[in-house]
Amino acid sequence: MRFYIIIFVAIGILGCTPKPVVETDPMRGWDMLKMRALWNLCFHAHRQNFAHVHPEYVGRQCDCVVDVTTSKYIGTELDKQPQNSLKDFFTKANAECFKGFQPKPNMKLM
Repeated sequence: MRFYIIIFVAIGILGCTPKPVVETDPMRGWDMLKMRALWNLCFHAHRQNFAHVHPEYVGRQCDCVVDVTTSKYIGTELDKQPQNSLKDFFTKANAECFKGFQPKPNMKLM
């Protein structure tokens, strides 16, 4: 009986010991407003340049571009990049996302 009491007390003590909390930033410095602005810019640029393409396709393309951008850059780094390198980056990101896109069988391209 003593053995069980010791086990229960040990479990209680070990279970109540606080563990250090590791703080992570899953958005890597990107706030939601900045991500939405980036997506909105992408969406309207695609809709303006490719008006015949269905908005669902454009939305999926921009989702991918924003994902690629947020995985490569931390939120504050993007503002510090020169204009030419950003143009090249977004051109490559769009091409990469376009390769990975498989249209749904019922998706219309307008």
